[in-house]
Amino acid sequence: MKEMNILNLRNKLNRYGVIMSFTGPFSQGIIEEIGDALRNYLETKMNSRGEIFKVFSIFIEQTQNIKNYAYQLPDENTQEEILLSGILNIGFKDEKYFVSSGNLVKNEDVEELKERLMKIESYDKKELAKVYRKILRSKKEDDNDGAGLGLIEMARKASENIVFNFEETEQGYHFFTLTIRI
Repeated sequence: MKEMNILNLRNKLNRYGVIMSFTGPFSQGIIEEIGDALRNYLETKMNSRGEIFKVFSIFIEQTQNIKNYAYQLPDENTQEEILLSGILNIGFKDEKYFVSSGNLVKNEDVEELKERLMKIESYDKKELAKVYRKILRSKKEDDNDGAGLGLIEMARKASENIVFNFEETEQGYHFFTLTIRI
């Protein structure tokens, strides 16, 4: 096995502005531990409680989306593969914080998710608030509406348009990345 150059990896993360990175299984316990570390870090670096809340809530939404997507799939092996594929980066670049996540999604789920994200991307802040309230009032128990609500909530907190990408992999999946700048 070729030895990994950790210094190069660290330097590359630094160039992208990454201050915290995690890859591996997204269990509830790990999400909570990373959340505690993130909250402590942000409280030492940021003065605005509102901005801390935005970064933290986007972190929670993104990690929960990875976990919830995996657990909605019926096959335990597929669930584990999705959970192990996850990556989360939190950083600061160009005077803004960002939260970026990635994970495998099944090929058959890509088109619907892409359409949902493109629709959200087309809304301005007022439209996002209106759609958000409408979904809250509808009180549907449909999982898809819940996922859409989280995506809309992240877009509402974002300072710029959400950035997403789907990259095809060989295993019948696409690797989905989502970046929110605050």
